[in-house]
Amino acid sequence: MTGVRAWAVWRELRPALVGYVLFVEAAAVALSIAATVRLTPDRRDWLVFGALVACALIYTEMSRPIEREWRTLTENPHLDVHAMWIFTGVLTLPPGLVAIAIVICHVYPWLRVDRHGLYREVFATAAVVVAAFAAKLLLTMSGYEQFPATRDIRTFGVVIAAAVLFLALRVALTTIAVPGGSGDHAHEAASVGLGVLTAWALTAWPPAVLLIVGVTLVLHRSVLIRQLRETARSDGKTGLLKPDAWHLAASSVLDREVHASLLMIDVDHFKQINDKHGHLVGDTVLRRVAETLKAEVRSGDLVGRFGGDEFVVFLADTTGGDAMVMAERIRRSIVRTVSQSIVDISVSIGVAACDGGRLLDDLLHAADVALYKAKGGGRNQTAMSTA
Repeated sequence: MTGVRAWAVWRELRPALVGYVLFVEAAAVALSIAATVRLTPDRRDWLVFGALVACALIYTEMSRPIEREWRTLTENPHLDVHAMWIFTGVLTLPPGLVAIAIVICHVYPWLRVDRHGLYREVFATAAVVVAAFAAKLLLTMSGYEQFPATRDIRTFGVVIAAAVLFLALRVALTTIAVPGGSGDHAHEAASVGLGVLTAWALTAWPPAVLLIVGVTLVLHRSVLIRQLRETARSDGKTGLLKPDAWHLAASSVLDREVHASLLMIDVDHFKQINDKHGHLVGDTVLRRVAETLKAEVRSGDLVGRFGGDEFVVFLADTTGGDAMVMAERIRRSIVRTVSQSIVDISVSIGVAACDGGRLLDDLLHAADVALYKAKGGGRNQTAMSTA
């Protein structure tokens, strides 16, 4: 029993959500067993099943190196191509084989790429099974028999409706239970669309599947590489630029600007927040401050995390007076937004401005001096210095 109590699901989910997760998993198991018991596949079903599973496994192996690198850097969701193979199965296979294909498409990558988060993977698999069976039911009730029949508009519309149902139900089921698990729905929708094309190719001219697999693999890798680059530049806790990335970007902009300003923001008494409320609350405060900063600045401004509880904002083409106005607005917004939702906090802000010909380090030094002036004056205020 001690081992069961130590499972991550009990720590990460509220009791009501644990019950929800178990219910979805039980429904998936019941549906899979019922479909498998009734399974009477013919030779064509086995050939399609074998081809589909083979493509999924080969695809996993070919994308494994970059997938593993991604998962070692972040837990954020990304492009998930399982849906491509699974929805192909929904359109071309009987329900029992669909359930088996789903399990293989989820278990094999988990074993080969990353074995963390077992309960999440089990639940994700169960949610996909339920969504796939719902889509299969819609197809059956609409008179759909096999994919080649979709050459008429009505039946093709049924296929699209089933795809929308599959995607919407899978997203709804997982989003309820897994915080932050929304993922990139546009990419997943594209993956389901590729499943439609793959099913068409598999039944009309199977060699075309190889072309689809190759193109999808290239697109998948390009998306992951872009996400890896963004992750390397971003602070994992707040999503803001890391100090080095921020410094490089701000220096590049400063070289081209006549007027520029810089804000240095510090959360007042942040150590006391950690000591009194715990580090989880402290991390939440940092995330909310970061969200408020991004919401208050302009699209071209550069926001970064500078240290433990310090943030920096580079304001291009901004005079000192305008920067002070923006700093005061940010200070009031942070106090109002974060204090209402978490704990009472305040921030001190140092503002620095220059008229060109200065290095970024000069601006940083001036902003640091202004920040200490604000903190020395009683905190929860804004002070200014000129570089």
